[in-house]
Amino acid sequence: MKFTKQIMLPLLAVLVLGSCGKSVNTSKTLKTPLDSFSYMLGLRTAFSYKGEGLKEIDYSSFAKGFEDGIKKDSGYDVSEKRANAAFQGYLQKLRAEGEKKAKEATTSWLADNKKKSGIEELPSKAQFKMTSRGNGPVPTLNDTVIIHFKVKDKNGKLIQNTEDMKKPLTIAVKFIPIEGLREWITRVPAGSKATLYIPGPLPGFQGGSLEEEFSVYIWEMNLLGMNPGPTVLEGKQGSAAPEPEADIDR
Repeated sequence: MKFTKQIMLPLLAVLVLGSCGKSVNTSKTLKTPLDSFSYMLGLRTAFSYKGEGLKEIDYSSFAKGFEDGIKKDSGYDVSEKRANAAFQGYLQKLRAEGEKKAKEATTSWLADNKKKSGIEELPSKAQFKMTSRGNGPVPTLNDTVIIHFKVKDKNGKLIQNTEDMKKPLTIAVKFIPIEGLREWITRVPAGSKATLYIPGPLPGFQGGSLEEEFSVYIWEMNLLGMNPGPTVLEGKQGSAAPEPEADIDR
């Protein structure tokens, strides 16, 4: 089961942590529907804020805030305005620190990878290593390309494989939302294959943590062919139309 940042529940809704005057038992076995509901609510909230860099909270303060939220309508320890500012400020600080650390790790990884034989660097700092070079024309931004690709994380875990679609992806180069892909495609002839190393964040490929979001994505690219831009734009018979909503970034 996968949760995304679309589930943004207030931190005070983590029922599994309990309330004031009650002990917190994180080893508790789930037995009742309330147990399961409370656990899932806590799990969803944790996934939501984990992506912002949150790794711990003060349980005593949480429990007091939760209890006050349930039993009081006013008279909280901090005003709503001050609480919101402190809440957002703390998350922003965590995210900035986590983002910096994640970017530094990616920069270091790319620096080491660049030293390997055959690695070339693109203007966006993405890298690639040619597997084979084709004999076709080199696409431009206005052309439409036919491609297959596999995307993996830097540990080799498969994220997406267009070969599972049973047919290659046809898309206008200018509609490809990932700069490193556009750069490579407009530099090599049709028929080429390569492995690309593209640093995040990438549209639609954000992970559940900052480390994943700003990690390196490894693309096995196969530029099968291309259709010249004017042929596509004029809609001549036999041409492949651009697909601006192609599922390349999902």
